[in-house]
Amino acid sequence: MKSSTRNRAAIILSISMSLLVVMCSGEGYRETGRYYNKDMKFSIKIPEGWEVKEGDGIEVSMVELVSPWENDEDTFSEYIGVDVEHYAEKITLGELFDAMRQEQSQEFPYFEEHERGDVNINGEDAKYILFDIGMEEGYNKVICYTLVKGKKGYLISCVAEASKFDEYFEIFQETASSFRLE
Repeated sequence: MKSSTRNRAAIILSISMSLLVVMCSGEGYRETGRYYNKDMKFSIKIPEGWEVKEGDGIEVSMVELVSPWENDEDTFSEYIGVDVEHYAEKITLGELFDAMRQEQSQEFPYFEEHERGDVNINGEDAKYILFDIGMEEGYNKVICYTLVKGKKGYLISCVAEASKFDEYFEIFQETASSFRLE
């Protein structure tokens, strides 16, 4: 066997062993371009060029995927936030959805619901709601998706200025549909 052939074989064997170690380490395969939260057992695709900001899950979402600034006049970064709620007992998807909707409608001085429905996200039953909210800074349009797994409720909130929502809608849908329970 030639020296270069042995070297190639050694390199291939080394790479194969490294991949095997990673795959057997309990971490599993990690796709690039995804945010993984091992503790809360979920992952979500990161839109290209967007920033990832981790929070405490109390004051700030567990994770926020934040759009890049469009120009110097841009005053609002569109974002996708994932929150996880823990419950003492199992909660149904309908109960979580109703509680989330009621909380949203009471939290903001202006709340107008446009649409709601059922959706499937990576094999999991989910519900969504599309609404406008008003704040001091102006009006935002929001689409929220809710999922339940055991005693955990997952909320994916996609937020944009009302005037720019349609520009981001496809990114919001694609990202929310990439959400996986891990």
